[in-house]
Amino acid sequence: MSKSIELSRLQVAAAKSAQLLESWLTLQDTASRYMANAGNIVQRMPALTNAENYYELQGAALLKPLLLAKQLKSFELVLGRLQAVMSELEAVVVAQEKQCVDGWAVLGGGKTQTPAKCSSPPVGAMQTIESMEDVWFMCRDELCLKAALVSQLHPGISDAEFASISSLFCAHLHVKTDSPSVLLLRNSCWEVL
Repeated sequence: MSKSIELSRLQVAAAKSAQLLESWLTLQDTASRYMANAGNIVQRMPALTNAENYYELQGAALLKPLLLAKQLKSFELVLGRLQAVMSELEAVVVAQEKQCVDGWAVLGGGKTQTPAKCSSPPVGAMQTIESMEDVWFMCRDELCLKAALVSQLHPGISDAEFASISSLFCAHLHVKTDSPSVLLLRNSCWEVL
């Protein structure tokens, strides 16, 4: 295979990886908004369960269970949307892995080849693929954390428990937009051919 075709394949993999990173960041923001929506519902639950908040209202005996049912349904809907976004994040991670495999394949079949078996790739190509891989690892680790946190959400969660889960979920501990790998991937001049 000629060097220009190999470079072209690497350009495509790098451009797709950059697009996948942008998709990840957008989905991550969407997931954080759904987490905030769930938090708003959780914060209302104590007031809705307090019978003193209904004592002056006519039909309070019927109103309280209706309001609680409405809030529980809202919580379930928001949680369902959050889980759908988590599935999309998982799809991004799988696609990132594919781009990394494709990138390493361009350099002669993988990272494990000895220098005698493969020609020396340009340093820029190695850095690009390593950045793609670093970003994939970051997103994969972040996905694992977020999935574990989402699995702990339930309608009866306390305000304090939710606050702890939400702060970890929204902290984006693994995917840092100022990390060298993210910056290299986002600011590279690769374009899909």
